[in-house]
Amino acid sequence: MNYIYKNKNFSIIILIVPFLIGIAIYKDFGISIDEESTRYHGLVSLNYLIEFFNFNFETTTNIKKLESYEYREYGVFFEIIPAILEKVFNINNYQEIFYFRHLYVHIIFLVSVVFFYNIIKNLFDNIYFALIGSAILYTTPRIFAHSFFNSKDIIFLSMFIISLYCLFRFFNKKFLLNTIFLGLSLALLTSVRSIGFYFFIIILLFMFAELLDKKVKLKNTAKLIIYLLISYFLFLYLFWPFLWEKPIENFLYALNSFSDYSWGGQVFYFGKFYEVNSLPWHYIPVWILGTLSIPFSILIVISVIFIIIRSTKRVVNSDKIKATTFFWNSKLEFFLLFNLLLIISPIILIILKNSTLYNGWRHLFFILPSMLILCLGLIHYTKIIVRKNKFLIICLNLLLIIIFLNNFTNLIKLHPYQNIYFNYFLERIAKKNFDVDYWGLSNKNALEKISFKSSTNVKVAVLGLANLEMSRKMLDKSERDKIIIVGENFEIADYIVSNSYFISDPRTTERYKKPESFILDEEITKGKIVINKIFKKAQ
Repeated sequence: MNYIYKNKNFSIIILIVPFLIGIAIYKDFGISIDEESTRYHGLVSLNYLIEFFNFNFETTTNIKKLESYEYREYGVFFEIIPAILEKVFNINNYQEIFYFRHLYVHIIFLVSVVFFYNIIKNLFDNIYFALIGSAILYTTPRIFAHSFFNSKDIIFLSMFIISLYCLFRFFNKKFLLNTIFLGLSLALLTSVRSIGFYFFIIILLFMFAELLDKKVKLKNTAKLIIYLLISYFLFLYLFWPFLWEKPIENFLYALNSFSDYSWGGQVFYFGKFYEVNSLPWHYIPVWILGTLSIPFSILIVISVIFIIIRSTKRVVNSDKIKATTFFWNSKLEFFLLFNLLLIISPIILIILKNSTLYNGWRHLFFILPSMLILCLGLIHYTKIIVRKNKFLIICLNLLLIIIFLNNFTNLIKLHPYQNIYFNYFLERIAKKNFDVDYWGLSNKNALEKISFKSSTNVKVAVLGLANLEMSRKMLDKSERDKIIIVGENFEIADYIVSNSYFISDPRTTERYKKPESFILDEEITKGKIVINKIFKKAQ
């Protein structure tokens, strides 16, 4: 076991099984409503690069110019890469383009899991923690599903983990090279979503706090701060084409646009529709704790409370401020406190600012690794306190295994709809109280079922806000040729598909009222949740 622990190749070895799983199932997932637009972001910037550098590539036709594109501030480094690979490998079939993107996003997520494994291994010096922590992260149902189709939130989560790893290395060994890598990772993080800039600011604040410690060499720390600033902004400029012509002006524009982002839809929450900036304060906590397993949710709450109490006691019991030792006296304590801040601060800011939120807590997926680190920290300290109680230590280790097994069981049970996972408390009421398949992933499966039922061409309408044409293009050719999408023309349709997304919205009830001439033909269900319905015109 010790040999395995020290083997540098072990991080790569642990990738093999999940990679093979990904290869086996990446085509099982449908296309989400955002995937065409996120690909478009990459094509816009790629066209800009081709024209700017006069690359030997043909530009994609019917694509807006970067300077006039309404979403030009979206950081697109990770969207440019698949756009380039499409051209390099001549991937021009619609279905293959998005299957390739599914695999691309999943591989990036897998790489971040390896980085997370190494964080835990080095932080706790515990191979069991590293393995089980990585396994829990990888198998968390909603995260697992999103890792195939969500190139926004999962890429941000992945880069957040990599940045966290670089931060850990930096605070462990404050070398110039580690400083540059930290700046690079933070720049890439910000290029995905500008909220990464606030992560950078938090790190700077911690570095400035260290300057108060008399044991810290002022000159060396000041140099590292300068190197971090230079590397961060230099890499940010290089990886974000939007900044090239007006770096300061466009960067400030990007920060403001994301903080003041508005969305025209409404959010379905506990059976009511809310404006996105008027959600109840408990929207995010409920979504987080309700879509993670019950033992995991309980462990998270206890861990957060534990770290808060532990840090507070250090302040109360301290007779005078000792700079960095005021809150922590070890690298582990520092890292736990830092991750506590990463969890609490965005949630508090969102609640106080009434930020635009929708589709559950996907915008905050990036705090999951920090929550896992706190949970492992709680168990670590508990095992130290009760080191003589072997039974309790065994129970604590078993708790992590239970969380993993719960995750893994639900991956199998819900496949390929792990994105609809709710724990026991919310599952029973989910359909009538929460958005379920808001991404429209089940529409592909619904069209497959209709195609299987039909020997001739059939016309399919949609009851809701889904784009069925996208899902039709993801079918195999034999299935695709049978299906004719007629939008909302119910009078000429043979079938109607509905994942119920938004059809209860008071603004659209009349628009999406099901014709009486159609009867329920089949339901797509997982567990107690109805995901999609297929209606057939009565004979």
